[in-house]
Amino acid sequence: MLKQYMEKLSYKTVNRLLAVTVFILGAIWINMTMAQQVYDSYYVTNAANEFSSGQNDFFLLTEEYDYFRFYPFQLGYVFYLEILNRLLFIRSLPLIKQLLNVVCLDILYFTILGLVKQATIEKSIYIITALLMIIFIQPIMYVILLYGNIPGLMFGMLSVLNIIKYMKNRKKHNALLSSLFIGLACMVKLNSMIILVAVCIIFILYILRNKKWRDTVVLVLLVISGIGFNKLVILQYEIRSGEDLGEGIPIISWFAMGISEGRTAPGWYNEKLTVINFMDTDFNTEATSELANNYIKERLKYFNDNPGYMAEFFYKKFVSQWNEPTFECIFIRNTRGDYLEPSPISEYVYGEGEKGITSYMEYYQQFVYFGTVLGLFCFLKKKNIGNWPMAFLPLIILGGFFYHMLFEAKSQYIFTYFILMLPIAAFGLDFIYDIINSIIKRIKIKWRENTV
Repeated sequence: MLKQYMEKLSYKTVNRLLAVTVFILGAIWINMTMAQQVYDSYYVTNAANEFSSGQNDFFLLTEEYDYFRFYPFQLGYVFYLEILNRLLFIRSLPLIKQLLNVVCLDILYFTILGLVKQATIEKSIYIITALLMIIFIQPIMYVILLYGNIPGLMFGMLSVLNIIKYMKNRKKHNALLSSLFIGLACMVKLNSMIILVAVCIIFILYILRNKKWRDTVVLVLLVISGIGFNKLVILQYEIRSGEDLGEGIPIISWFAMGISEGRTAPGWYNEKLTVINFMDTDFNTEATSELANNYIKERLKYFNDNPGYMAEFFYKKFVSQWNEPTFECIFIRNTRGDYLEPSPISEYVYGEGEKGITSYMEYYQQFVYFGTVLGLFCFLKKKNIGNWPMAFLPLIILGGFFYHMLFEAKSQYIFTYFILMLPIAAFGLDFIYDIINSIIKRIKIKWRENTV
């Protein structure tokens, strides 16, 4: 009965309902919270504001320390904001930038739904995915943070959708768009390299299976875009400022952090192995790498000598990220000031109502995890070749899982992968609905036979 009703709904109706609901909820939340930017989000937004006004001196952009010497890769998101400032004249309108986060979230959802449609899956799964998106309140609360997570995932999934279309229809513009979007994704959020790797893996398998050797050009273009965009952005800022930023804190330091005892939980942020080491070596990337390597050797030896501790360490690291239902959407608000007085509803949510909201988020998270496990089981059991576009989602999730188990842990990073679970969970929930519906039908038939 329910599925029959779903079949009557048009894709346009579902899309409009999703778009309007997400946009209205996001706009209301921004207006109620009036949240300012602090820490990393302050540095990148302030830098973008200064650059778009013609100020190119790095030393005047950061009040506490030379932020971009530590994290030059953050200039990708700065450039994204600077372009928005110049095109839309929103340099002094932070709430409008937060509203653009809502627009990015809407586009991200449509892109994921577009992937679901490409997978030749029933309309009911499309609709269930949309409903899961509507009741997923964490991203709505997260839009107040001006950072690269939401736009980075949006660009990344646009790249995935376009490479799927290219693999199906062989239209060159889809290959070019995929390369463009993956470049923008990695520029805005460096962790989008995980999406790039997933795209390359599946595209290489596609080339080998179909013997489309000319498509190696597309593969090279994807890699060059994913790696090159951010480097070009950093270079142009160095030229504009007349400063050589160097290579920043080396990636190996983040691995050292990932296997250290963090302040919040195992593998979480630990400035000693990144910022402090970098400062102690006078901003020398090679010397900082050497310190990180020495620490890693000591740490791995300790793990090897204490396997019980190692197991507990990675268990706690896993749970602290994947079993944290708020994905820090409450924490990021509680660490921010206000442009104006926040609304009573906002104060309630972040005060007395926090326990109830967190409880809802916990039930929602476990519900999606349950559906995801069922969905993965269905994919493996049915082995429907038409569902191959869905393979991108678990591959990206798996990449994110391993990356954050080894490198810096933070639950707010996990919600970007959690969003990608929604279509898989919808597939599983649709499967369990069919089973329940079948059981009910059998019971009704037997009941009728017994009453005749």
